[in-house]
Amino acid sequence: HLNAEPCCRLVPAFIAWLGTQETSENLWPAFDQFLRETLAATLGAGRIRCYHVANDDGQLRSLSSTTGSTGESQPVSTAHTDILAEVASTGREFVADGSSPETRTQTDTSWDWVWPVRRNGRTIGVVAVGKLASRILLSDTRYRSNVAQLTTLFWQHVSALEQLQRLQQTDKASGVLARSDFFEIAGHALADSYHQGEPVVVAVIAIEGLRYLDDAGRWQERDTLIENIGRTIAERVRSDDVVGRFCDDRFVILLRRSDSCLAKLIVEKLLEGAEQILGKLRELGGIVRVRAGLAGSGLGQTSLDGLLVTAFDALKRARRENHCLAADSQTAERETPA
Repeated sequence: HLNAEPCCRLVPAFIAWLGTQETSENLWPAFDQFLRETLAATLGAGRIRCYHVANDDGQLRSLSSTTGSTGESQPVSTAHTDILAEVASTGREFVADGSSPETRTQTDTSWDWVWPVRRNGRTIGVVAVGKLASRILLSDTRYRSNVAQLTTLFWQHVSALEQLQRLQQTDKASGVLARSDFFEIAGHALADSYHQGEPVVVAVIAIEGLRYLDDAGRWQERDTLIENIGRTIAERVRSDDVVGRFCDDRFVILLRRSDSCLAKLIVEKLLEGAEQILGKLRELGGIVRVRAGLAGSGLGQTSLDGLLVTAFDALKRARRENHCLAADSQTAERETPA
């Protein structure tokens, strides 16, 4: 059975699994379960782990707790990551018994076979297999290649499906989440942060003066402005933060693992980026500008609605006091242990 073509088992199983996942909200954890169960049955393995290689920091992140193609989960904390990290960094498989020219000195006895998932010349994932019932397949390079290639194809298909789902949730004008989808996705992210004991901060960024552009007939410039600022915000936040367009001139951001000090630094950078985009509009005499308001959970577990209301209040205060940024006055108190 070990010499049977893996596609005889894996491809029909993947097609059947896909049919149940078109509207799944937990696509990557479900794919992790599918891979582990199917590879366990196909390879006779007693231990299988799948990891994203995060775009922003290159760290391994468990697929079972990932919420996006960028690897939005906590880094792997296992004590044995030397082989996994080497495969991720070199893009070469590891085989424990020395049958492959890619074999390295084994310092982690947990794994019999580790292979990379590659796309466009970079490693986007790592699959590790251990406790094989038979090690015969390790000497079969054709079999290993087929399994690795199919895994890569499945992974890329799921990534494309996830991107399609994200596109369907995206506000076309700004390129970030539409408001209804922001509430849903940010709600899940908030619950996960609170479950992990992590603080969050909600930021509201307002573009003031858009009405002037409308009245001046500069509609195309207005649309380009919204698009560029949305893209700038999305590119400058971290991979597991959540960005949405709340209304015509307001963007909202859920910053995970953040206290008020860190959030202020992040939002100040976002405002700087927006101001650079606004530079071409300075002939309007500063009528178009950006401001922000912040509200943090601190050590508590404030609801998403509560954080949004408080952040909007802070934004109003920033406008009233003619500041570019204002934070909720009680956020610092919530960050201080009683």
